[in-house]
Amino acid sequence: MLFTVYFGCCIHFWYTCRRATTGALITVAGFLAWASVFVVAPGIRSFLPHVHLESEVWNLPKYVVAVGMILLALENQIEHNKHLALHDELTGLPNRRLFLDRLTYALGRARHRGTHMALLLIDLDRFKQVNDTLGHHAGDLLLERVAAIFSGRIRSTDTVARTGGDEFAVILEEPTCREDANKVSASLIQLLKNPIDLDSQTVRISASVGIALFPDDATTLEALCIAADLSMYAEKRKSRSRLPGGQFLPGAFPGPEVHSGLELAK
Repeated sequence: MLFTVYFGCCIHFWYTCRRATTGALITVAGFLAWASVFVVAPGIRSFLPHVHLESEVWNLPKYVVAVGMILLALENQIEHNKHLALHDELTGLPNRRLFLDRLTYALGRARHRGTHMALLLIDLDRFKQVNDTLGHHAGDLLLERVAAIFSGRIRSTDTVARTGGDEFAVILEEPTCREDANKVSASLIQLLKNPIDLDSQTVRISASVGIALFPDDATTLEALCIAADLSMYAEKRKSRSRLPGGQFLPGAFPGPEVHSGLELAK
């Protein structure tokens, strides 16, 4: 019975862990050795009665399992820390560090293959007013919802990252062109025009998107980021200029043709 219990633990752990790490292998081996004790020990007593082994020998597999689980916990913590170092804790998207790494590789691939790639910088309009009106908790929920919206629209071969407080970036790799980038930009803005539920609140926002294409607009990482940044702020100024006096009208949504504004409603 005890052999069955610990051998079952060995099989269960092997199938649930599914990782060939040092901690996992030691834990599986420890459970297997622990299960074997309940077969080997009676066999030795029956067939080799003159052989005497100290009780500590039979307890050794317990310590092996303990060491394996400690190692596994440390490995999980290391993996978690690595993930946090490269991803935004709130949205789970790649952070600025991982974004720059992927942008570097995307530029290298495009340069090597002689193809195009596009960089989109996205800034949520009037996000500060969400924090000021509904609180930072609502602002965090809004960022999570926006991240989910962007991730659902972008291809799995591309990258969407959160690079700042209310700033996102999208890397579009081949096949892409300016027309494709403009379509993606328009679709993201259109998706943001739909009401977004934040628990008991509903908000409507939009964004300003800057687009830069390699190699048409820039040929280096720094120049491409600057070109996309300038394009984004140009779009933001253009959107603000469409409102009377360049001011935001509280409680009103400017309309589908204007890419900035905020509507709050309970």
